[in-house]
Amino acid sequence: MHLSPKPKEEKQRQETSRRGGDLFIVVNSDSQWKVREYLREWSDISNKFDIATGSLEIGALLALDGNWQKLDKIRVLMGNEVTKRTRKALLAASMRSSKLWILASKKKKRRMTSSPA
Repeated sequence: MHLSPKPKEEKQRQETSRRGGDLFIVVNSDSQWKVREYLREWSDISNKFDIATGSLEIGALLALDGNWQKLDKIRVLMGNEVTKRTRKALLAASMRSSKLWILASKKKKRRMTSSPA
């Protein structure tokens, strides 16, 4: 998981020099300190999350509602283990995104063909 401090100057500095200390690994093995709590706290001081996980449950993102929206960017690299609910949500989001892209492409094409040359 990669977390970046929010100040834009810090973001620019980090983009030019990456260090091993920029990476932090959080594991759910401690019953008192879960990844969810860590991400909730870091969403106040970060501008993006890069998360790699073997399995993903949509409930984890739902539990962070109100926190993840503070971020500029979230990237998730996930394994093939997902619950049925997560799979359904990911497929639905992918379909909506694809339909929006297709509609925007058609609209752009219509504008290009209808404009006088």
